Amino acid sequence: MVFALLKSAMGGQKPVTGKDRRLLPRVEEKRATLVLNDVSYPLIDWNPKGFQIAPYTGRLRVNEKVRVRLILPHKGKSHGFDLKGRVRRLDPHNKAVGGEFIDVSEKVSAKLKKLFADRLS
Repeated sequence: MVFALLKSAMGGQKPVTGKDRRLLPRVEEKRATLVLNDVSYPLIDWNPKGFQIAPYTGRLRVNEKVRVRLILPHKGKSHGFDLKGRVRRLDPHNKAVGGEFIDVSEKVSAKLKKLFADRLS
């Protein structure tokens, strides 16, 4: 069911090639937070594979590994996930950082996919 929703959300488009491609669409957020290396930032959007935060000012580099705590409010509860991440994009014009989640356990991955599918519906 999740994959059917994802396929539907992508409109049947083929994924972009290259190492900086997004494998899934992203869900925009208005109330979620991402803690990156112990500093909280507004979460702009996310999917089970990655995130975007803004505004960000700092000294990260592309491919740098980071500590991530993803905090998502959903159905009156706050869901927190301690994750590892890797910086994939730095956008100085928009003061944004895009990254991917790495080394995610199957259990956490399943929870992220469930929350993501709920957000898409």
